[in-house]
Amino acid sequence: MQVPSSRRIVVLLSVLGGVAPIGLYLLAMSGVPRVTATEALALRKQSPDSVVLVDIRDSTAFQERRVAGAVLWPLSEIRARTIDQGLPDAIRDKRPILYCNNGFLTLEGVKRVRALGGIDPVMVQGGLATFTVVDDRVLNRQQMEELFEGRGELPYRDVPLVDQWALFLTGFVIKPLYMFLSFVLIVCLWRQTKADLAALRWALIFFLVGETACAVNYIVFAHESHLAEFIHSYSMVLTFAFLVFVMFETIDTRVIHFTDTSDSCALRPLCAVCHRNDAGVCGLVRLFQFIIPAMLVTSFMPLCFIPEMASYNTKILLTMYNSSHPVLYQIHESRVCPLFAAVLFGLSWWALCRAHNKDIWLARILFCAGVGCLGFGIFRVTLFAMFHENLEWFNSWEEITEFLLVAGIAAILHVFRKGLFMATLEQEGEGCAQ
Repeated sequence: MQVPSSRRIVVLLSVLGGVAPIGLYLLAMSGVPRVTATEALALRKQSPDSVVLVDIRDSTAFQERRVAGAVLWPLSEIRARTIDQGLPDAIRDKRPILYCNNGFLTLEGVKRVRALGGIDPVMVQGGLATFTVVDDRVLNRQQMEELFEGRGELPYRDVPLVDQWALFLTGFVIKPLYMFLSFVLIVCLWRQTKADLAALRWALIFFLVGETACAVNYIVFAHESHLAEFIHSYSMVLTFAFLVFVMFETIDTRVIHFTDTSDSCALRPLCAVCHRNDAGVCGLVRLFQFIIPAMLVTSFMPLCFIPEMASYNTKILLTMYNSSHPVLYQIHESRVCPLFAAVLFGLSWWALCRAHNKDIWLARILFCAGVGCLGFGIFRVTLFAMFHENLEWFNSWEEITEFLLVAGIAAILHVFRKGLFMATLEQEGEGCAQ
């Protein structure tokens, strides 16, 4: 009964982990009409006297950089305004198109302007950061000078040639290479039935699905598909989680023999008492009764990260390119993933304390799921914190580390191939003989 139950738990966690963030996003966006930056500019061009771009950031940000012709109406003033006061003269009798840095504050702004009597207010999805690409065209410096006003620098960066080649080689050489290698490893593991090797196969399947979604997002959607990026991100969360499970399962079944009561536990000499022969709680269980709460506390670390607008245009090997890491993705990495991890760690600790040395598989599954969420979140937050002003290396190092991950898995399977695969073949042979 243990295996089917664990499979149901894994499937349930996977489904909830994928559906919940999408549901939260749709709930936040419900009832708020949205337009792209291109559509916003087109609407203003078609009806310059009846459509107005409204910048709801503070005056300092407005003075630094804004869309030419936009009017300032800070969100703080929108909040303080009453229905009796109505709309400011610059906006009255016009259709307001609101934007902020990233689009999230505009959700509230649109609702409040509507309540004050605004004529069909809409928000620019993605905020000011998305005005770097108009009509599917990445703007060059001269075009930006025509579109933006302000005393601050334009969202344009001259990238060194080394950085350009690094981005090109990691995207078009290293990425296809590790995707092919992961496919080969999946084929090699396809018939393996041992729990650790089967879980490793699933980890690589999720990894390949995520990287395929990432490639499709770049080739087909020019990095504009939020759904494709979420599939990429969530597949990486599942990859992290399954790899942690592989590590636990391999150490348990092939080294320590903790859960196998027919064999002696390798940690027995380190424990004063053993729950198998003596009264008391297993030393390894007691250790994880501390480790899990420690991981729960660690889950709050990414919550201190402050998402920020990151979007600029540049030229990569004679081709205009928009480098960006939208705030929406940063919120998923620094807020959603850590909070999910904290909940999973809490449930894991509860399951471990409730198990009393028996049936700790549920605690293990929940713990691995928590590490998957937290591991991915910290990985992406750390990369962005290091390279938020140089997103070429943000993307390059992500590809390099993923290549090293797959190459490392291949190296481990090659070095320990006799112990990992021969033991499985011998067990299958014994089963057929019986």
